[in-house]
Amino acid sequence: MAFKDGVFGYIDKTGKLPFDTPFDFISPFKEGLASIRVESKYGFIDKKGEIAIPIIYEDALHFCKGLAAVMMNDKWGYIDKQGNPVSSFEYDYLGYVHKGLAVVENDHKWGIIQFSTTY
Repeated sequence: MAFKDGVFGYIDKTGKLPFDTPFDFISPFKEGLASIRVESKYGFIDKKGEIAIPIIYEDALHFCKGLAAVMMNDKWGYIDKQGNPVSSFEYDYLGYVHKGLAVVENDHKWGIIQFSTTY
């Protein structure tokens, strides 16, 4: 990963940019996708540098076991690798998913949610 002129991007083994990366931020790739930020909004790119999930979120964490936590309207929820929501966007905090379970917090109350499909 490289940072030049206020822009993050990836370089290949020869030191060249493998694709144009006009992003304010780019995370490491996890499970084939990297979160990006453009003008205060987040989305995800694939390893070709193409937008895989639209840049519409207020924040985004990396993928873990096929799911990523993303924020919309100041609340967190989970999406899958196709960008489909797999939980409601109602949480103040989300933990990473393990064996189909995730720790969540809302209004200082903690709980566990279970997904119908094990991630």
